[in-house]
Amino acid sequence: MPTLFPGEISLDGAFLHYRRKDAVFWDVRTPEAYREAHLPGALGPNEVPSEGRMTIVYCSGRLCPKATEKAEDLRELGYQDVWVLPDGIQGWHGAGHLLQSGDE
Repeated sequence: MPTLFPGEISLDGAFLHYRRKDAVFWDVRTPEAYREAHLPGALGPNEVPSEGRMTIVYCSGRLCPKATEKAEDLRELGYQDVWVLPDGIQGWHGAGHLLQSGDE
């Protein structure tokens, strides 16, 4: 398992929050990629998470810097509980977790 950097959350940790429904997941990939597949209930790239809830930002995977950039943007806006899922949607799906498609 790769080392996590400050501000990152593991797949297991993210899945725990997903099951508890105590975090918002934000997919920052392209709208087309979001429509094709995303974590169930995740916000799309053109949406903005509400302040005050834990937010987990993800993109395609470890080679995508977009999640880290967007998480930093939120932190600069004063968001307190923002995390990056470095494994992204590839890691999520690779671990056997469900995805959904469409704009919902």
